[in-house]
Amino acid sequence: MKLASLLSVLLACVVLAPLPSLAAKPKVTTDQVVGLTRFLEEKPLDGNAPAIRALLLDWEEKSNEVIDYVCEGVMAPIPDDDVPNSAELLGQFIFGSAAHQISTPADKGKVVPGQLAGMRSMLKAYAAFLAADPAARIPRLDELASMDAAGTLPEYLAPIAIKACGEGD
Repeated sequence: MKLASLLSVLLACVVLAPLPSLAAKPKVTTDQVVGLTRFLEEKPLDGNAPAIRALLLDWEEKSNEVIDYVCEGVMAPIPDDDVPNSAELLGQFIFGSAAHQISTPADKGKVVPGQLAGMRSMLKAYAAFLAADPAARIPRLDELASMDAAGTLPEYLAPIAIKACGEGD
């Protein structure tokens, strides 16, 4: 799946919150990406979260500092309009992959580490969404979270990512 088209769809789903501190539409710097990503993992429902997502999406779209792959099948059933918090979880996956590449430059453009980092970031945000609304449960993400807790997520995810996206750079 093309990242640019997914980013466009995701950006269309994100509504900027009217925040005085963000009203001037500041730019996110590379140095801020990791911290903002972690913030969204912990507090995806924060009042500032939609504006932060929009800023991170803008950064992602314009940045050449990371190479993100959205490998079909890795995130299934996301994206889907019938899945709770789908747009936010998709964004979190992308942001988590980017944050990993920034903090681990040797992994830039590598499919498996990026997919694993994106998934783990998405699962953290998913846990926060569930804490606020248990009805937002997504059975496949529950399975993936169990695999992550058991330490088997990398061996499960790697072949799916490689089949869908190849080895990367």
